[in-house]
Amino acid sequence: MPDQSGVEKKGFLNENKQKPVTFLRVFNLQEVEKKGVEIKGWETFDRCPDLVLLEGYLTPANDAFLKRKISQANGNGETSDLR
Repeated sequence: MPDQSGVEKKGFLNENKQKPVTFLRVFNLQEVEKKGVEIKGWETFDRCPDLVLLEGYLTPANDAFLKRKISQANGNGETSDLR
């Protein structure tokens, strides 16, 4: 069984709805289980943002733009870009 999984939702990068993307959140299944969180979809991580390891989006051309959520590791809420 993989240690990481993800949730996604369709959306747009801009308010004009001209740039469609798939928003992504990646999380560690063991951490979710440890905290007793039931994953019902994207909104689960609105309530539990500390469980998100990576967050970003995927373009229709399959270009991925992700930020590592460092807050789990060092508690300061910083992020770093991954491309």
